[in-house]
Amino acid sequence: MNLKISLNAEQSDALSGVVSDYNKNSGKDEVTSEQYLEAGLLAQIESYTKAAFDTSVKRLADAAESLPYEQRLAVIAAVESQLTPK
Repeated sequence: MNLKISLNAEQSDALSGVVSDYNKNSGKDEVTSEQYLEAGLLAQIESYTKAAFDTSVKRLADAAESLPYEQRLAVIAAVESQLTPK
């Protein structure tokens, strides 16, 4: 996905100030406004991705909760077998 955004003068000035402060205080290589926004947006999207995964895992756990113990163990073993490289 490519994203194009337009900022008005006030937004652009505010972003420039934040990026300037970041570059002065981060102790890392300087970044452009575009790089700063990209990193922040990707971090936010990663948090959405993690939340979606966590919700899926919870849904599976909730569904398995009503199974008898032996069946829950079988579900765990089946999932773990998919995660273990052979």
